[in-house]
Amino acid sequence: MKAVFFDRDGTLNVDTGYIKDPEAVSLFASVPQVLREIRYQGYAIFIITNQSGISRGIIKPEEYRNVHEKFISLIGDGIIDEILFCPHSPDHGCSCRKPQQLLLEIVREHHDIDCSQSYFVGDKFTDILCGKHFGLKTVLIADSNSPSRADLHGEVQPDYTVNAFSELLPIFR
Repeated sequence: MKAVFFDRDGTLNVDTGYIKDPEAVSLFASVPQVLREIRYQGYAIFIITNQSGISRGIIKPEEYRNVHEKFISLIGDGIIDEILFCPHSPDHGCSCRKPQQLLLEIVREHHDIDCSQSYFVGDKFTDILCGKHFGLKTVLIADSNSPSRADLHGEVQPDYTVNAFSELLPIFR
């Protein structure tokens, strides 16, 4: 199965910091439409997101769930196959926090993902590094209006770079 893995904050929705209020969730323009079209092209859609606000005590688990539910309601039912998140802060040294690949491995095992036909889309260096190390093609969304603009280094470069989410579709056709 071919798939597209997306980061959440700064990629699909506006990154306002640690989002704990569902009313603060705001998708970037055209996200639901573009995701539907990617799905129509035969890709499964997964979200892999770091949510360290949980372990830092900034976001309570029920606040994360409420934000998650609001996010799904804005995207629409049946578009996203699964959302996996890492609740740990960077100092935990876990295997599930991007750029580590444990969450991708879990998805691949449960959904028989063909990495050679799959992508990772994100707005940060850690997203691109995670995708590259897992054998995925990578797409950087480098929107200059985003506070989370990627700062890529050296040999780790995305396969594609777009300036806005709405520019993704030609990559998947």
